[in-house]
Amino acid sequence: MSFHNNYLVCSNQDCRFYAKTDHYNLPACCPECGAAILQECPHCQGYLKYPRQAYCTDCKQRIKPEPTPKTTARRSRSKDSNSESG
Repeated sequence: MSFHNNYLVCSNQDCRFYAKTDHYNLPACCPECGAAILQECPHCQGYLKYPRQAYCTDCKQRIKPEPTPKTTARRSRSKDSNSESG
């Protein structure tokens, strides 16, 4: 029996965890965020052949949802607030 180089990926769209499968010690959940682990494409059950793979190489569908857009909170300092403190 030959094993392919397959990968496990976290199902959380914001987590970047992945690992090579050893086919014996498959974690039930992601060690970084606790979400479910994907061992295969949720659409066609094809193997995940590459780390951080976004789309299935077999059916071409997205493996997990798009990541949540990162928003950066800007600290705005208005001239009025600086003049009031002084």
